[in-house]
Amino acid sequence: MISTASKEISMTLCSLGGFIFKLKETEYDKLTQKLLFNWAKRDRIGKNPTYHSVRGWEEEYEFNGHLVTRPDGSLDPLISIAKAKKPVQLTFASGVSLKVIVKELQQTKKTFMDNGKAVFIEFKVKVSRYEA
Repeated sequence: MISTASKEISMTLCSLGGFIFKLKETEYDKLTQKLLFNWAKRDRIGKNPTYHSVRGWEEEYEFNGHLVTRPDGSLDPLISIAKAKKPVQLTFASGVSLKVIVKELQQTKKTFMDNGKAVFIEFKVKVSRYEA
């Protein structure tokens, strides 16, 4: 028999500074990882250009997903984390964990109720690895 705590962990996709992305609640449909290696290009007359490594590398993640709102469900806690403009821990269910900064958060609200609240929210979150 699976315990309640075990079910809770297995439903977690990742956490971002205390905000939990969960299956069937605040799940992301797509996760994109982007690595940038920072090469400077130098054009040369009559020859092919040369490239020089100018800095270390950068790592970015982008989450695209949706949220079907419930009385207790919203992106407000995630918005508060982003507005704090501080590095936070990003931890995936696989155990991979890194410090990141939230660079962008976008939400699109659809299908509204009589009280003006959105029933369906699409979101996009962009984060970058942070190393002090």
